[in-house]
Amino acid sequence: MAPLYNMERKRHVPGLWIVCAFVLLAGHASLFANHTVDDAYISARYAENWAGGHGLVFNPDERVEGFSNLLLVAVEALMIGLNIDPILSAKAFGLLASLSVIALLALLCRPVATPAGIMAGCIIFAASPAVALWSVAGLEGTLQAFWLLLWIGVLLRLSAAGSIGAARFLAWQTSRLWQWGVGLGVTLPVLLSALTRPEGVMFLAANVFILASFPRTRRIAISAAIVSIAAYGSLLIWRHAYYGAWLPNTFAAKVVRGLSPGAPSGLHSGLVYLVTFLVRGGGAGVVALTLPAFIDRQSRKLAWMISIPIALQLLFTLAVGGDWMIGHRFIVPVIPVMCLLAALGISQRGVWQRWNRQHRWPILQTVLVTAVLTLQFADAVQLNHDAKEYSEGVRRAHVQLGLRLAHEAQPGSSVAVIDAGAIPYFSKLRAVDMLGLTSREVASSPDPSFAALVVLRSLPDYVVITNQAHHAGWDMNALAPLSVPERSLLASPIFYQYYQRVSDPFQYVFAYYELILMKRTSGLARQ
Repeated sequence: MAPLYNMERKRHVPGLWIVCAFVLLAGHASLFANHTVDDAYISARYAENWAGGHGLVFNPDERVEGFSNLLLVAVEALMIGLNIDPILSAKAFGLLASLSVIALLALLCRPVATPAGIMAGCIIFAASPAVALWSVAGLEGTLQAFWLLLWIGVLLRLSAAGSIGAARFLAWQTSRLWQWGVGLGVTLPVLLSALTRPEGVMFLAANVFILASFPRTRRIAISAAIVSIAAYGSLLIWRHAYYGAWLPNTFAAKVVRGLSPGAPSGLHSGLVYLVTFLVRGGGAGVVALTLPAFIDRQSRKLAWMISIPIALQLLFTLAVGGDWMIGHRFIVPVIPVMCLLAALGISQRGVWQRWNRQHRWPILQTVLVTAVLTLQFADAVQLNHDAKEYSEGVRRAHVQLGLRLAHEAQPGSSVAVIDAGAIPYFSKLRAVDMLGLTSREVASSPDPSFAALVVLRSLPDYVVITNQAHHAGWDMNALAPLSVPERSLLASPIFYQYYQRVSDPFQYVFAYYELILMKRTSGLARQ
């Protein structure tokens, strides 16, 4: 039987267009170079504490796993040891991962796609505004994308083993050393994916399932399963021994407790998240380009195998309701795989000819690709506007407030916040996270108002309150806090006995209008 992925059939790669894809992505990402999402500072704070000898913690001597990107935190900690800023290193590795995806995508397309398909797949990926933004936003999205595409590449290469020579393949297959080596090799990228994002564990299971689905690789599936269980099991044992929990605290805060304020959750929010990507980001056009790969008999099995990580990631996104961040962060990891499928679909000339018997199918392909690029351009304009507004707000409010606290707060002071990124990172103060991402006590309660009780019991030196109301001035009764914990605090007479407002507002104007700084003063009565 002919292999699904024939390595002997390598088409010419349009080198000039690949260079154009590199330039396009680098230039596109430069538009978002100043965009750093607030959550990136959470990872950076963990990395700084780790590199500083305090352990993998957010607050010293308080072991809580408030991050969901262990591999990126490890890279940032290593870069800090080399005197490189963790945010800068996260941006650099994110962009490097995206550029590497283009090279890997072109390489994987060679045996199955025409030059036109290779060109279209790489250009669509490079023109994706979501990819450009998350290449430099300071989080792990594009790094996860690289691992998933590399995993698919290893699976494709393994499926092509028969084309190299059946006799040699069967001879090597009887070697136990070969089975364990291949099992480790095919599992390593997906294991790195699981270290990059917690939901990567579902790809470990999918890896074993795919290998077990083909008779020639069932023995390899056994070794892959053992490697996966041993490696990920070791991570779970370490996590429980170090943090006292089997799952990251972010899981409890986001899934069990439910983030407040207004974080998306549920199937409806997840469906809106996916539909928005299909409509705004050109996703529907990319899906249309992939369809011929599922219709053609020769490419059908290959297309279904490639689509498995896409299906898993989309189901995960649907289940958790997406997220609040701009740029469809949860879909970015599978955009390269979607582009690989699109390149495969564009290359199925027989299907396109049946659809358009007047032999104008190249025009139809050009129209679809142009439509995708046009929608991506329109989305990039809006995303660039949103990213600038968000970034300017973070610098004007969170960063400035954090720097002010670093300047005026006494050593050993603490601060309670809703956004646990830039303010704790720049202030270097012990933080009480009222959303529970970095606080096990807050995350353990399903009641969002419980965080207010934690604040009143611990009495941090500062409390930061968000305000959605314009022109509230210094009238505390006119404030409109964004979250339930903040509203509970302002409704408590006890809060005003201990805290007073000490500054003009720090304007943010993205998710809310401003930040209000409250300082603890013993026995102060409400004004």
